[in-house]
Amino acid sequence: YLQTRLRTRQEERDELIVGAVEQLREALQDDLELLEWVEDIDIAGRSKHLWSIHNKMQKEGKALEQIFDLLALRVVLRPRPLTVPEGTDDVRRERAEENREKRVCYHTLSVVHSMWTPLPGRVKDYIAVPKPNGYQSLHTTVISQSGQPIEVHAPGQDRQQPDDQQTEHQHR
Repeated sequence: YLQTRLRTRQEERDELIVGAVEQLREALQDDLELLEWVEDIDIAGRSKHLWSIHNKMQKEGKALEQIFDLLALRVVLRPRPLTVPEGTDDVRRERAEENREKRVCYHTLSVVHSMWTPLPGRVKDYIAVPKPNGYQSLHTTVISQSGQPIEVHAPGQDRQQPDDQQTEHQHR
């Protein structure tokens, strides 16, 4: 039943993820400003399997049309070390590093939104308002060029997803 309601098969969704990872990697690597700030870009993607879709629908009481993470990307950018004036105290250095990390996340969000159309009401800013467990990330859902919604997460560097939100990202 669920498979007939999905517009794409698992293999097609996997191919969409591979294409989306490539498109996003290219866009981020073409952003000269971003390249000044980061030394590494890691993008992982996954397509949700039928069993996971079914479980989410049952657990959260949602219809298929309300599930926006059938396709998902996770973008982790490692900022370059800061060059700070000699004599800068540790507190100021840490604050500057944290602010740079946040700028990298917000800039990544702007690149994603310039590539793909964001869905209204589907941007979550857990950097400005962290989750109770301290998790900080930007989440957005966009409509890809293929017409499929893709959920994109841009967590701050060294920030892990909480255990209750772990997802298997398989296409790197």
